Amino acid sequence: MLTDNQISDFSELLGKDNICIVMHKSPDGDTIGSSFALFYALKHMEKNVELVCSDEIPEHFRFISDGQKDFDMLFEPDTVVSVDIASETLFGNKYGYLASRVDYAIDHHFSNTFYAKKTILSSSISSAGELIFELFSAANIEIDSYIAEKLYIAISFDSGCFRFSNTSPDTHRAAAELLKFGFDASSINVKLFDSTSLAQLKLESEVLNSVKQFKNNQISMVTVRYSQIERLGVNENELGGLTSITRRIAGTVVGITVREKSDGEIKISLRSQQESPLPDFDVSKVAGKFGGGGHIRAAGLSMRCSVEEAERKIIEAVLEEWERLYDNPGE
Repeated sequence: MLTDNQISDFSELLGKDNICIVMHKSPDGDTIGSSFALFYALKHMEKNVELVCSDEIPEHFRFISDGQKDFDMLFEPDTVVSVDIASETLFGNKYGYLASRVDYAIDHHFSNTFYAKKTILSSSISSAGELIFELFSAANIEIDSYIAEKLYIAISFDSGCFRFSNTSPDTHRAAAELLKFGFDASSINVKLFDSTSLAQLKLESEVLNSVKQFKNNQISMVTVRYSQIERLGVNENELGGLTSITRRIAGTVVGITVREKSDGEIKISLRSQQESPLPDFDVSKVAGKFGGGGHIRAAGLSMRCSVEEAERKIIEAVLEEWERLYDNPGE
């Protein structure tokens, strides 16, 4: 449920012009789809608006960006809007300087650091796409089939095709309204979740050999070295699906993916899944210790160190939180 202040802030944004919309680095289906929907809604209102992103759009997401891979600044904006960006570090290198200039942040991460002048945040919602759908509805913005498709992509991506725990009745209702526009949702979901290259499948096979498990196999960690990525000819911007490997290992409560990038940065993705009555393992708390963030069940962070040191640091942090939550509750 949107608050009056959120609706008022969004209405204020709609009155602006010369607007720059920022997508987060390593762009995914939610930030791309949501940003495109907002971009074209503002275009329909005859606003001067641009999209920027520090990183290029991965090839398998370019069907969302209409084939475009690079988004560079075309004019000096008067208003800066971030979409699906929880913290300053997620702006990336190229447009990191914009983090201090954000007028409106539209986000659904409860780990948002409130870097913007005004933050339109709903952490109980599945995605930025669902939030923007609700904002459009509250502001009586007309949605056409193009915008509806982009919003559906954003929602489907961040809800794991409506499988993740962030999927609510409102998520399904939003998707149902969007589906009325008649786009091919089946094709979209195949592209998002069921299509990958042979090289990536070979990499996933190798990665499985690196699985390390802790706490009676309830914590699973895999590591991907850049040498593997390079040898198999995998585009390192096409590796989002690797985070699902640990999620698929039966009995895993916390999954960790450690990936070495070409520039030496270590990217770490954390996922959790837990059945009641045990409390949820909040991976965003672990990510937050290293300047990262995200959601209770999905979070990420980056480190500048060796792969071995990154493995050690992240497993120590996960085990510390595990022991606090499960082994020694109440302490």
